[in-house]
Amino acid sequence: MIFHPLTWVWMMAAGLGALLYGLAAWRMLSIVAHWHPDCADQAQIERERRAETASLLGRWATGVLTAAGIIQLIGIALIWPAMVAGAMCGTGVLQAMGSNGAQALGWWTAGLIVLHGWRVMDRLNLARPYGELTADNGRVLLLAAPLIAMALMHSIQALMHAETAAPVSCCAAIYDQIIHRPRSPRAQQVMQIVQLGLYWAGAAALLGLAAWQRRHPFSRAAIFLAGVCIVWVLAATGTLKSIWSAYYYEVLSHPCLWCLFSIDYYGVGFMLTLAWIAAMVNAMAIVLIRRAWNVSPALGPAASICIRRHAMYLTIAVSIYLTAAAGPALMWRLKNGMWLTGH
Repeated sequence: MIFHPLTWVWMMAAGLGALLYGLAAWRMLSIVAHWHPDCADQAQIERERRAETASLLGRWATGVLTAAGIIQLIGIALIWPAMVAGAMCGTGVLQAMGSNGAQALGWWTAGLIVLHGWRVMDRLNLARPYGELTADNGRVLLLAAPLIAMALMHSIQALMHAETAAPVSCCAAIYDQIIHRPRSPRAQQVMQIVQLGLYWAGAAALLGLAAWQRRHPFSRAAIFLAGVCIVWVLAATGTLKSIWSAYYYEVLSHPCLWCLFSIDYYGVGFMLTLAWIAAMVNAMAIVLIRRAWNVSPALGPAASICIRRHAMYLTIAVSIYLTAAAGPALMWRLKNGMWLTGH
């Protein structure tokens, strides 16, 4: 196990967030099945009271669980490498944690994206006197239950079963993969071209769709946002690992994303991670808000304002990622007259 004060802080934050979320989800169970906004009997009044309580608990749970996710990320990237023999960055910590560490991060990301999407819809619903979206919002909130449960389970297993005494190879394992990789240089070049194409095309599509949504909030183009954003995030991660990170390290063949979280590189990994997560959250928010408008056209004015706001946030998030990821490469090119590869 990783014995460190930050571990106990994470456990307290995760436990409190899970408790708050559990209380919110429990109240939502009866509301989702029996919600009738056009009814004014005693049972509906009681459900409205429970819905308000669930909304408040859900907002607190979202904030606390987000803090727990950030604490875990900070621990893996900056604090816990000192507790693992041979670890120099988060790569070594994840090696010590086994498969549970990487799976925990994936479940945390999915769960928090869903919770923040629910929070956007809940904020929109609170502006309506009849709460037409309460039942749909409750289903989105309950959708996060298995994601949060898996995130907590894998995180606890990763921390409990982490081998801190046995030395890990950390970044040396990455060098071994590069040396023994059967892929030819030509195939690697083709792969990088494909990644760059998807990266820039995805970014252009996202920025274009965001601009279109700001002008036409209820356009059908919104249904493509989530899919385009997922493709772009995958391509962005691949290009960051294989291309852009080299301009931070100023060496080739060191595709380690966790080193970017180091203070030696100004913790740019945190900025990049938060930027693509923010892009995902805002893209999903636009899709959900448009769906809510289809369900309840009376939401038109409020939904229009929300879509324009989240389209602006999406533009800012993508722009920050593009600048932070590709900026050093462009500066290198301007300074030296060629790319790091010599071309």
